[in-house]
Amino acid sequence: MKIDDKIPLGRWYKLVGREAVRLEGFPGPGEGIDAPNRQIALTRTAVSTISTVFLSLDHNHFREGPPHIFETMVFERQVQALGDKQQKLDFQHDYGLLARYSTWDEAEKGHAKICDRIKEAEATSIRMMSPKLRKVLIEAQQEAELENQSD
Repeated sequence: MKIDDKIPLGRWYKLVGREAVRLEGFPGPGEGIDAPNRQIALTRTAVSTISTVFLSLDHNHFREGPPHIFETMVFERQVQALGDKQQKLDFQHDYGLLARYSTWDEAEKGHAKICDRIKEAEATSIRMMSPKLRKVLIEAQQEAELENQSD
């Protein structure tokens, strides 16, 4: 028995454009987590990566309310600082922040709201740092902005 066989039918979705369509069975190739349009948004900041994706499987495990089929998560990025040493930086926000949504539009709005929150927290933290570390982080933010433009 495969793991997929243990997940009840009717909890799987596929994307048709920006709309999630409930499936009667399991997603076929390119319909689920391997869908080409699965990445809704990806934003990099000086020390964070904020990613919003289509999940395909309803993560509303209690089945109360609408399905949770889109997700935003915040991951910590390593920053090249003070020579070649990789430094983890302690900021005033929690990594592993998670939010789930029912529609593409909600996911886009939620992603933007979380990005604003993370950027504000990082900006506050950067202002309180030593000038040397602040300079490194400002350079990392500029590099992140260039990466965002190339995506």
